[in-house]
Amino acid sequence: EHPKNVDLQWYGCGALQNLACNADNLKPIVDKGGVEVIVAAMKEHPKNVFVQRHGCGALHNLDIENQQ
Repeated sequence: EHPKNVDLQWYGCGALQNLACNADNLKPIVDKGGVEVIVAAMKEHPKNVFVQRHGCGALHNLDIENQQ
């Protein structure tokens, strides 16, 4: 709801990164548009290292878990 707020985007990506560590959370994250939200946050804040780090971490966790 607040794409311009860098702190919320950073914390949101971090939360999704942590949630994506649990296999039970993967389908709900993907089904509710989590990947699109992460990518949108990363696009909105391309120079913020924390958004980028947590966004990449979340996408990584989703990808690693989906490959198992």
